[in-house]
Amino acid sequence: GVLLVDRLLHLHRRIPFIGVIVCAAAAPLIRYAGFGFVGGAAVVLVIWLPLNASRRVLAAMAVVAGGVVPVAIWSTVTTDVMHGESVRSIAVHWPYQLVPKLLYIVSGWLLPGSLDQGVRSALLVIVLALTGLSVFVLWDRGCTQSRCDARRVTVLAVFAAAYLVVVIVTQGFLDATTPLDNRILLPLIPLVYLMIITAMAGVIRPAPAAAVLIAALCVVAALPSIRPDVTLVRKGPTSPNTTFIQSRTMAAIRRLPPRTLIVSGIEDLVYTATSRASVRVPVRTEGTTRRPNTEFGIQLRQVAELLVRRHGIFVVLPAAQGDFVPGGATLADLTTVAHVDLYRRLPDGGRLYRVTGVDAT
Repeated sequence: GVLLVDRLLHLHRRIPFIGVIVCAAAAPLIRYAGFGFVGGAAVVLVIWLPLNASRRVLAAMAVVAGGVVPVAIWSTVTTDVMHGESVRSIAVHWPYQLVPKLLYIVSGWLLPGSLDQGVRSALLVIVLALTGLSVFVLWDRGCTQSRCDARRVTVLAVFAAAYLVVVIVTQGFLDATTPLDNRILLPLIPLVYLMIITAMAGVIRPAPAAAVLIAALCVVAALPSIRPDVTLVRKGPTSPNTTFIQSRTMAAIRRLPPRTLIVSGIEDLVYTATSRASVRVPVRTEGTTRRPNTEFGIQLRQVAELLVRRHGIFVVLPAAQGDFVPGGATLADLTTVAHVDLYRRLPDGGRLYRVTGVDAT
């Protein structure tokens, strides 16, 4: 999509424009963060599309409509036809230490991890400042190619900023569980690389010298990843939950009858280790909003009734406390609303319980 926008700025023809609209339609449907592309493309077209002002605005509006309409249709289908509902609600939970986290993550894409975190962050700020300065240097040269490079760097920065805004708004107002890590920020990696490379290639002349310098810096940036990748190829991936996967508790769960209802606070681990789905225990605080779950007591009673009705199993594995859902209901909570009997005790400390009755409200 970004490449098609760049091509559209040079050719301003119908086919690249249609391609941009298709990408704008597909991006949010694939991931909500795709709205960053929609917003970035609209801003770029309004500012730099080589047409008169009214046609630039119309082009931007067409891109926004192309991104919003398919999502609106799909949302209507999921709510009215499939009877689903949004799992997110608006609440303020501003990200903690946002700027230091961003500096730490982005600096890791460019600089060795062995450097002190403060030094690495400072060097990143310098690199980004020099990249921004290069835009003015290229524009001041006046030649067509230099101004084209300056615009390309700026366009890439707009797309990067638009994506970052979507992530921050999501984390700050829609879903507090959205992590700020390499996986979430992955689309920024090629944008940051292209920004710096384009700026360096434009400022440094002759071109062969720029190519050699850029290649050397790319090797330096890639060095920290070489050893883990080689280890992965030689030894294969490792799982931190291997011990739990092979535990006696998980073996006991695998031997349960196929239709047995399972309730646990380690539902991801249970599924990974046994390929058995389990109902997650209620939580005291909603992870997406960080607000107290006012329905906790009701949900706890509903889970207890479900366990009685379906003759289900409540799983407790103290050794897997690190995988337990934060703020999740415990065995002690369950005993406040129901009669719980120990069904089986395992050598690894795991215990399986059955609920034989629910207390009257």
